[in-house]
Amino acid sequence: MASKVRATVQPKTASNDSLPEGWRMVRFGDVVRDVNVAERNPLDAGLERYVGLEHIEPENLHLTKWGNLADDEISFTKRFRKGQVLFGKRRAYQRKVAVADFDGICSSDILTFEPKGDDLLPELLPFIAQSDGFFEHALGTSSGSLSPRTRWSQLKDYEFPLPPKEEQHRIAEILWAADACVERTRKLREAARVARNAAHRELLCHKSNSENRVKATWTVMLLGDACEVVNGLRKPINSAERAKIQGPFPYYGPTGILDHLNEYRVEGEYVLIGEDGDHFLKYLDWEMTQLVRGRFNVNNHPTSYVERGCAVQNGYSIISSTGTSCPISHGKVLDA
Repeated sequence: MASKVRATVQPKTASNDSLPEGWRMVRFGDVVRDVNVAERNPLDAGLERYVGLEHIEPENLHLTKWGNLADDEISFTKRFRKGQVLFGKRRAYQRKVAVADFDGICSSDILTFEPKGDDLLPELLPFIAQSDGFFEHALGTSSGSLSPRTRWSQLKDYEFPLPPKEEQHRIAEILWAADACVERTRKLREAARVARNAAHRELLCHKSNSENRVKATWTVMLLGDACEVVNGLRKPINSAERAKIQGPFPYYGPTGILDHLNEYRVEGEYVLIGEDGDHFLKYLDWEMTQLVRGRFNVNNHPTSYVERGCAVQNGYSIISSTGTSCPISHGKVLDA
């Protein structure tokens, strides 16, 4: 579950005279700086982790994923420090903002914010960067048809009402308390998912009938015999074309949402299965099956992720045709 706590400090078309006592209109760049420091030898500098846009979850201020510098070859050189706010400037509609809780290296498509001077509390900055008004400004200043990006030179001109320090403390305390509730719920959901998957593997997985792990009353059959396979609903749309038809309807790949479009081809409840790819090698960490409800689109265009997914209608218990004959029970439920 992503964090959806947003700041109450919203932009206003107002003068200082119309604001509550002690509040004042400020430009983002007057109270925040974008720290742009390069580190070309991160391992020698004692850094261990890097963050790309793929590691920041939409509307979640907490980093739960990252890459290891010792394991991967990357070209990132931008350094960030613990406590800075990481903002994804590419495709800002994805609402990717996170607070770094470690030092590391990040993509050049990530801006690194920190307060300038003492006017803005560091605890309040993440919620301002996550606010609707800031994202509207980021979208309005983005350019590029294939992969729209905003820039610091434009983001710094965003104006918002800044409360006095005492009010900043109060607002930040309320918002972080709400965020903590959301985070606890997310962890409980994750623990429940792990327990569910363990139960599925114990109850349903089997290597062969000779091991007598299949109950005598069970029937082993092909997935196609148990469910209706609806591959005709898939439609590959390249990124250039998708950039022209942005909208509210999700566009799914094998492990999650790739984009949002202004049209949909599928409506109802379906199970989306990525047929191959890295998620099969890392099935304990990556989602393999998605139960999707609502209006959405499904991709089958081959990419680096080998997106040859299929949509299976009314498939609650899914048995794969892999060597272990285990159910693809490691998945997630999404409402499109």
